[in-house]
Amino acid sequence: MPKSTLFSAILFLTGICGGQTEDTLSFDKAVWLMMHKSPEMVQAQMTLAQSEATYDAAVAAQKISVNLTLSPFSYTNDLQLSPNDFWDTTRNLKSSGQLQVSQPILFTGGTVSLSGDMGWNDLYTSYSRSGENRSFDYHSTISYSQPLLIYNQLKMNLRQQQLTLENNQLTYAMQALAVEASIATDYYGLYQDQMAFQIARETYQSSKQSYDITEIGVETGKQAKSDLYQASVTLTQSESDMKNKEITWQNAAEALKQRLGIPLDTAIYLMIDTNATIVNIDVQKAISNALLERMELRQEAITIENARFALTQAKSGGDVSGNLNVSYGLVGASQTFNTLFNNPAKNMGASLSIQVPIWDFGANRAQVKASSIALRQDELLRDNEKTTIILAVRKEYRSIQNLQQQINLARSTLQFATLTYDVNFEKYKHGGLSAMDLNQYQIQLAQAKSGIVTALANYRIELLNMKVQSLWDFQKNEPAIPEFKPKE
Repeated sequence: MPKSTLFSAILFLTGICGGQTEDTLSFDKAVWLMMHKSPEMVQAQMTLAQSEATYDAAVAAQKISVNLTLSPFSYTNDLQLSPNDFWDTTRNLKSSGQLQVSQPILFTGGTVSLSGDMGWNDLYTSYSRSGENRSFDYHSTISYSQPLLIYNQLKMNLRQQQLTLENNQLTYAMQALAVEASIATDYYGLYQDQMAFQIARETYQSSKQSYDITEIGVETGKQAKSDLYQASVTLTQSESDMKNKEITWQNAAEALKQRLGIPLDTAIYLMIDTNATIVNIDVQKAISNALLERMELRQEAITIENARFALTQAKSGGDVSGNLNVSYGLVGASQTFNTLFNNPAKNMGASLSIQVPIWDFGANRAQVKASSIALRQDELLRDNEKTTIILAVRKEYRSIQNLQQQINLARSTLQFATLTYDVNFEKYKHGGLSAMDLNQYQIQLAQAKSGIVTALANYRIELLNMKVQSLWDFQKNEPAIPEFKPKE
C-alpha cells in the first residue's frame, strides 16, 4: 500500500470530524495514557508502594532503636492494717524516666539491649522511725539474648520481605506488558474500523462516479436502462455499507477514548505507517531470552525459595532449640544526686534454656511432609513453565512468519486488483462492460484493500505478542523491560 495512504487517512478523518478538537493518537501515546489511567495499573502501583514501605520498615527494624519513657509524676497513698490492729500509712511521690536501646544482630540472630532507669522518690511511712525518706535511684543493664540450635529468624524474615517486594515488582512489570498488549488489540482494532470506513467511502465515491457515467450513457442511448438500475442498486448498497462502517468506527473510537480517559468531544486519528518494514525475528534468541528473563520463572523461583523457608520452619518445630541470656548491670541509690553514682552495686546474670520436643502425635512430621510436597509441586510447576514458554514463543514465531507472507501476498493482490479495476472501469466507460460486472471488480478491490489493512494490523499485534513472550523488542533490538535488580 502506498505511503500516501497514511496521509489520506489523516485528511479523511480531519474532514469528517468537523469542528471537533483534534488529537493525533500514536500507539505509544495510547500505551502511556493507559498506564496512567487504567484502574488495574493504579491498583498495582499502590500495591507496589505498600510492599516497598513494608520492606523499608523491615530493614529499619534491623537497625538500632531508642525508646524513652518518662513518668514525671506518680503518687500513691496506701493504708494497711498492721499486726497491732493499727492502720499504717504509706505515701509515695515518685518521678522517673527510662531509656531503652535495642540492636538486633543480623549475623547471629541475637539482640543486644541497654536499659537505664533513673528516679526520685519521696517515701513516707507512718511505722518508720524516720517517717519521711527522700532519695534518688538508678538501674542500668546491658544484656544479650541469643537463640541456639535454630535457624536465623531475623535473616529469614528480612529475606521473605525482600522476596515479597521483588514479587510485587515483577507483578507490576507483567501487568504493564499485559496492558500494552490489551491496548494494542483495541488500538489496531480501531485502525481496522477506521480504514474499513475509508475503504467503504472510496467505494461509494466510485459507485457514484459509475452511476453518473451510466446515467449519461442511458440519456445518449449508448447503454440500456437495466445498467442504470444495476448502478442504482450498487450505489445504494455502497452508501448503506459506508454508513454502517461509519457507525462501527465511531463507536469503537468512543470506546477507546473512554478507556484512555480522552474527552469524547476530541476527534482522534491514528498515525500508522502502512509501509512498515518487515522485522527479522531470531527464534533462538527469543527462546533463550525468554528463559532467562521471563518474570514468571523468577516468580516461580521466589515461590520455591519461600517454600524452602516454610520447610525449614516446619523442621525446626521438631528440633532441639535453646536460648542463651547474659546480663550485667549497675544499681545505685542515694539521698543526694551528687553521690548517686559513687558506690554502685553490680548485678550479673546468665541463663541457658533448652527445649527438647518429645512427643506431639506426629504433628510436626506431618507438617514437614506437607511442606516437602509443596516444595516439590513448586519445582514441577517451574519446569512445566519453561516448556510452556518455549511453546508460546515458537507459536508466535510461526504466526509472525505467516503474517509476513500474508502481507506480501496482500500487497500483490491489492496491486493487481487496482490494475484490474482500472482496466475494466475504462471498458465500462466505453460501454464494453456491464454495471454488474464492474461491481464485482469494485468489490474485489475493496476486499484487497481490507486484506492489507487486516494483515498489517495483525502483524503489529503479533510483534507485540512476541515482545511479551520473549521480553525482547525485536523492532528496537533491545530488552522489552529495564534490567531488574532486587532492592537491597
